[in-house]
Amino acid sequence: MPFHLIPVTTATSFPPLIRTLYAAQDDPPVGALKLFTPILGDGPTAREDSIQMTTGRMWFSHSCDPRSTWMSVVDDESRELVAAAKWSVVEPPTSSSWSSSSSKAASSGVVAPPIRSGNGKGNGNEAVDGPKSEAQQKPKPKAPFDPFWLPAGSEMRRYAQMVLAMTATLRTGREGKHLALQIMFTHPAYRRKGAGTMLMKWGTELADELGLESWVQATPLGKALYLHFGYEVVKELLLVPDVDEGEKSDEWRRLERRFGSITTLMHRKAKGVETVQG
Repeated sequence: MPFHLIPVTTATSFPPLIRTLYAAQDDPPVGALKLFTPILGDGPTAREDSIQMTTGRMWFSHSCDPRSTWMSVVDDESRELVAAAKWSVVEPPTSSSWSSSSSKAASSGVVAPPIRSGNGKGNGNEAVDGPKSEAQQKPKPKAPFDPFWLPAGSEMRRYAQMVLAMTATLRTGREGKHLALQIMFTHPAYRRKGAGTMLMKWGTELADELGLESWVQATPLGKALYLHFGYEVVKELLLVPDVDEGEKSDEWRRLERRFGSITTLMHRKAKGVETVQG
Protein backbone atom coordinates (compact mmCIF):
# COMPACT_ATOMS: atom_id res chain seq x y z
CA MET A 1 0.00 0.00 0.00
CA PRO A 2 1.95 3.05 -1.25
CA PHE A 3 1.92 6.16 0.94
CA HIS A 4 3.56 9.54 0.60
CA LEU A 5 4.09 12.52 2.90
CA ILE A 6 2.43 15.84 2.16
CA PRO A 7 2.74 19.04 4.23
CA VAL A 8 -0.60 20.52 5.27
CA THR A 9 -0.48 24.19 4.32
CA THR A 10 -3.98 25.32 3.31
CA ALA A 11 -7.35 25.65 4.99
CA THR A 12 -8.91 23.29 2.43
CA SER A 13 -6.55 20.54 3.62
CA PHE A 14 -7.85 20.66 7.18
CA PRO A 15 -11.36 19.13 6.91
CA PRO A 16 -10.10 15.66 5.85
CA LEU A 17 -7.34 15.90 8.46
CA ILE A 18 -9.82 16.58 11.27
CA ARG A 19 -12.15 13.80 10.09
CA THR A 20 -9.25 11.37 10.30
CA LEU A 21 -8.47 12.71 13.78
CA TYR A 22 -12.04 12.02 14.95
CA ALA A 23 -11.96 8.49 13.53
CA ALA A 24 -8.63 7.82 15.27
CA GLN A 25 -9.84 9.16 18.62
CA ASP A 26 -12.96 6.99 18.50
CA ASP A 27 -11.03 3.72 18.14
CA PRO A 28 -9.94 3.31 20.84
CA PRO A 29 -11.40 6.17 22.90
CA VAL A 30 -8.55 8.46 23.89
CA GLY A 31 -9.75 9.82 27.21
CA ALA A 32 -8.57 13.33 28.03
CA LEU A 33 -7.68 14.16 24.41
CA LYS A 34 -11.39 14.15 23.60
CA LEU A 35 -11.69 17.31 25.70
CA PHE A 36 -10.11 19.07 22.71
CA THR A 37 -12.59 17.56 20.23
CA PRO A 38 -15.82 17.33 22.24
CA ILE A 39 -19.12 16.27 20.72
CA LEU A 40 -21.65 18.33 22.64
CA GLY A 41 -25.13 16.92 22.81
CA ASP A 42 -26.61 13.94 21.01
CA GLY A 43 -28.55 15.60 18.19
CA PRO A 44 -28.27 14.47 14.57
CA THR A 45 -25.75 17.19 13.72
CA ALA A 46 -23.72 17.09 16.96
CA ARG A 47 -20.75 15.22 15.51
CA GLU A 48 -20.63 17.30 12.33
CA ASP A 49 -20.95 20.53 14.34
CA SER A 50 -18.02 19.41 16.48
CA ILE A 51 -15.90 18.58 13.44
CA GLN A 52 -16.58 21.99 11.91
CA MET A 53 -15.77 23.79 15.18
CA THR A 54 -12.52 21.86 15.66
CA THR A 55 -11.49 22.38 12.04
CA GLY A 56 -11.79 26.15 12.31
CA ARG A 57 -10.11 26.33 15.70
CA MET A 58 -7.15 24.13 14.82
CA TRP A 59 -6.61 25.80 11.44
CA PHE A 60 -6.60 29.21 13.10
CA SER A 61 -4.10 28.00 15.72
CA HIS A 62 -1.81 26.60 13.02
CA SER A 63 -2.11 29.71 10.83
CA CYS A 64 -1.10 31.99 13.69
CA ASP A 65 1.95 29.97 14.71
CA PRO A 66 5.00 30.21 12.40
CA ARG A 67 6.65 27.35 14.32
CA SER A 68 3.83 24.88 13.63
CA THR A 69 4.21 22.21 10.93
CA TRP A 70 1.54 19.69 10.02
CA MET A 71 2.57 16.67 7.97
CA SER A 72 0.08 14.20 6.53
CA VAL A 73 0.29 10.74 5.00
CA VAL A 74 -1.85 10.11 1.93
CA ASP A 75 -2.73 6.77 0.37
CA ASP A 76 -1.64 6.95 -3.28
CA GLU A 77 -4.42 4.60 -4.41
CA SER A 78 -7.45 6.00 -2.58
CA ARG A 79 -6.07 9.56 -2.22
CA GLU A 80 -7.33 9.51 1.37
CA LEU A 81 -5.51 11.26 4.19
CA VAL A 82 -4.74 8.36 6.51
CA ALA A 83 -2.47 9.88 9.19
CA ALA A 84 -1.07 13.21 10.33
CA ALA A 85 1.19 14.81 12.91
CA LYS A 86 1.86 18.31 14.17
CA TRP A 87 5.43 19.25 15.06
CA SER A 88 6.44 22.56 16.62
CA VAL A 89 9.79 24.15 17.31
CA VAL A 90 9.28 25.53 20.79
CA GLU A 91 11.56 28.22 22.17
CA PRO A 92 11.43 30.72 25.04
CA PRO A 93 8.98 33.54 24.25
CA THR A 94 10.40 36.82 22.97
CA SER A 95 8.97 40.23 22.22
CA SER A 96 8.80 39.27 18.54
CA SER A 97 6.66 36.15 19.11
CA TRP A 98 3.34 37.87 18.44
CA SER A 99 4.73 39.78 15.49
CA SER A 100 5.86 36.57 13.78
CA SER A 101 2.56 34.87 14.51
CA SER A 102 0.57 37.81 13.16
CA SER A 103 2.65 37.87 9.97
CA LYS A 104 1.93 34.22 9.27
CA ALA A 105 -1.76 34.69 9.96
CA ALA A 106 -1.95 37.70 7.66
CA SER A 107 -0.18 35.90 4.83
CA SER A 108 -2.66 33.01 5.09
CA GLY A 109 -5.71 35.25 5.14
CA VAL A 110 -6.48 34.69 8.82
CA VAL A 111 -7.34 37.69 10.96
CA ALA A 112 -5.60 37.37 14.32
CA PRO A 113 -7.15 38.74 17.52
CA PRO A 114 -6.10 42.32 18.26
CA ILE A 115 -3.50 43.03 20.91
CA ARG A 116 -5.03 44.88 23.82
CA SER A 117 -3.38 46.72 26.65
CA GLY A 118 -4.95 47.74 29.90
CA ASN A 119 -7.28 45.75 32.11
CA GLY A 120 -10.03 45.26 29.53
CA LYS A 121 -12.63 47.02 31.70
CA GLY A 122 -12.93 50.12 29.57
CA ASN A 123 -11.44 52.60 32.03
CA GLY A 124 -10.14 54.84 29.26
CA ASN A 125 -6.47 54.20 30.02
CA GLU A 126 -5.85 51.23 27.74
CA ALA A 127 -4.08 53.16 24.98
CA VAL A 128 -2.20 55.70 27.08
CA ASP A 129 1.52 55.86 26.26
CA GLY A 130 4.30 56.98 28.53
CA PRO A 131 6.48 55.64 31.32
CA LYS A 132 5.12 52.66 33.23
CA SER A 133 5.06 52.49 36.98
CA GLU A 134 7.13 49.87 38.82
CA ALA A 135 3.98 47.80 39.37
CA GLN A 136 3.14 47.90 35.66
CA GLN A 137 6.65 46.78 34.73
CA LYS A 138 6.51 43.65 36.91
CA PRO A 139 5.66 40.49 34.97
CA LYS A 140 2.16 39.26 35.67
CA PRO A 141 1.48 35.60 36.42
CA LYS A 142 -0.04 33.68 33.54
CA ALA A 143 -3.75 33.00 33.82
CA PRO A 144 -4.87 29.36 33.68
CA PHE A 145 -5.46 28.17 30.15
CA ASP A 146 -9.17 28.35 29.41
CA PRO A 147 -10.80 25.73 27.12
CA PHE A 148 -13.02 28.37 25.55
CA TRP A 149 -14.59 25.92 23.10
CA LEU A 150 -16.46 24.21 25.95
CA PRO A 151 -19.73 25.64 27.33
CA ALA A 152 -19.16 28.49 29.78
CA GLY A 153 -19.89 27.57 33.37
CA SER A 154 -20.15 23.86 32.60
CA GLU A 155 -18.66 21.03 34.65
CA MET A 156 -16.85 19.87 31.53
CA ARG A 157 -15.09 23.21 31.16
CA ARG A 158 -14.01 23.23 34.81
CA TYR A 159 -12.85 19.62 34.48
CA ALA A 160 -10.83 20.50 31.36
CA GLN A 161 -9.23 23.48 33.11
CA MET A 162 -8.00 21.21 35.88
CA VAL A 163 -6.68 18.62 33.40
CA LEU A 164 -4.80 21.33 31.50
CA ALA A 165 -3.30 22.58 34.76
CA MET A 166 -2.09 19.03 35.43
CA THR A 167 -0.46 18.69 32.02
CA ALA A 168 1.23 22.08 32.52
CA THR A 169 3.31 20.49 35.28
CA LEU A 170 4.89 18.26 32.64
CA ARG A 171 6.48 21.31 31.01
CA THR A 172 8.99 21.69 33.85
CA GLY A 173 12.47 21.24 32.44
CA ARG A 174 11.37 22.03 28.90
CA GLU A 175 12.06 25.75 28.96
CA GLY A 176 14.85 25.57 26.36
CA LYS A 177 14.42 25.33 22.61
CA HIS A 178 13.15 21.92 21.53
CA LEU A 179 10.99 20.10 19.01
CA ALA A 180 7.59 19.03 20.30
CA LEU A 181 5.37 16.40 18.75
CA GLN A 182 2.04 18.00 19.63
CA ILE A 183 -0.24 15.31 18.21
CA MET A 184 -0.08 12.31 15.90
CA PHE A 185 -2.86 9.99 14.76
CA THR A 186 -3.64 7.30 12.19
CA HIS A 187 -7.01 6.20 10.87
CA PRO A 188 -7.90 2.83 12.43
CA ALA A 189 -8.18 1.18 9.01
CA TYR A 190 -4.57 2.10 8.19
CA ARG A 191 -2.75 1.27 11.41
CA ARG A 192 0.36 -0.91 11.39
CA LYS A 193 0.94 -0.20 7.71
CA GLY A 194 3.83 2.26 8.08
CA ALA A 195 2.07 5.64 8.13
CA GLY A 196 3.08 6.44 11.71
CA THR A 197 6.64 5.35 11.00
CA MET A 198 6.83 7.78 8.08
CA LEU A 199 5.70 10.66 10.27
CA MET A 200 8.11 9.77 13.07
CA LYS A 201 11.03 9.38 10.67
CA TRP A 202 10.32 12.85 9.26
CA GLY A 203 10.11 14.45 12.70
CA THR A 204 13.13 12.78 14.27
CA GLU A 205 15.25 13.57 11.23
CA LEU A 206 14.19 17.21 11.55
CA ALA A 207 15.15 17.19 15.24
CA ASP A 208 18.58 15.75 14.40
CA GLU A 209 19.07 18.24 11.57
CA LEU A 210 18.29 21.12 13.93
CA GLY A 211 20.27 19.58 16.79
CA LEU A 212 17.25 19.70 19.09
CA GLU A 213 15.93 17.45 21.80
CA SER A 214 12.35 16.34 21.34
CA TRP A 215 9.37 15.81 23.65
CA VAL A 216 5.98 14.15 23.36
CA GLN A 217 3.09 13.37 25.69
CA ALA A 218 2.18 9.87 24.62
CA THR A 219 -1.03 7.90 24.80
CA PRO A 220 -0.75 4.17 25.50
CA LEU A 221 -1.42 3.51 21.80
CA GLY A 222 1.57 5.53 20.58
CA LYS A 223 4.09 4.74 23.30
CA ALA A 224 5.71 1.72 21.59
CA LEU A 225 6.33 3.66 18.37
CA TYR A 226 7.99 6.51 20.24
CA LEU A 227 10.22 4.07 22.11
CA HIS A 228 11.25 2.61 18.76
CA PHE A 229 12.40 6.05 17.61
CA GLY A 230 14.58 6.67 20.64
CA TYR A 231 12.23 8.37 23.07
CA GLU A 232 12.51 7.43 26.72
CA VAL A 233 9.88 7.60 29.45
CA VAL A 234 10.35 10.51 31.83
CA LYS A 235 7.09 10.48 33.77
CA GLU A 236 3.60 9.04 33.73
CA LEU A 237 0.58 11.00 34.90
CA LEU A 238 -3.01 9.92 35.54
CA LEU A 239 -5.14 12.70 34.09
CA VAL A 240 -7.92 12.71 36.67
CA PRO A 241 -8.33 15.92 38.70
CA ASP A 242 -7.83 15.56 42.45
CA VAL A 243 -11.25 16.45 43.85
CA ASP A 244 -12.69 15.32 47.17
CA GLU A 245 -15.31 12.61 46.76
CA GLY A 246 -17.84 14.65 48.68
CA GLU A 247 -17.52 17.51 46.18
CA LYS A 248 -18.13 15.40 43.08
CA SER A 249 -21.45 15.65 41.31
CA ASP A 250 -22.88 12.81 39.23
CA GLU A 251 -21.82 14.74 36.14
CA TRP A 252 -18.24 15.04 37.47
CA ARG A 253 -18.05 11.28 37.99
CA ARG A 254 -19.33 10.76 34.47
CA LEU A 255 -16.56 13.04 33.17
CA GLU A 256 -13.97 11.01 35.09
CA ARG A 257 -15.18 7.80 33.46
CA ARG A 258 -15.28 9.39 30.02
CA PHE A 259 -12.04 11.38 30.04
CA GLY A 260 -9.81 9.77 32.67
CA SER A 261 -6.60 8.50 31.04
CA ILE A 262 -2.85 8.18 31.41
CA THR A 263 -0.36 10.37 29.59
CA THR A 264 3.33 9.54 29.38
CA LEU A 265 5.93 12.28 29.05
CA MET A 266 8.71 11.04 26.76
CA HIS A 267 12.01 12.60 25.76
CA ARG A 268 14.43 12.06 22.89
CA LYS A 269 17.85 13.58 23.38
CA ALA A 270 19.57 15.79 20.85
CA LYS A 271 22.62 14.39 19.16
CA GLY A 272 25.55 14.38 21.56
CA VAL A 273 23.42 15.33 24.59
CA GLU A 274 22.90 13.13 27.63
CA THR A 275 19.39 11.78 28.26
CA VAL A 276 17.15 13.72 30.65
CA GLN A 277 16.53 11.88 33.92
CA GLY A 278 12.99 11.71 35.27
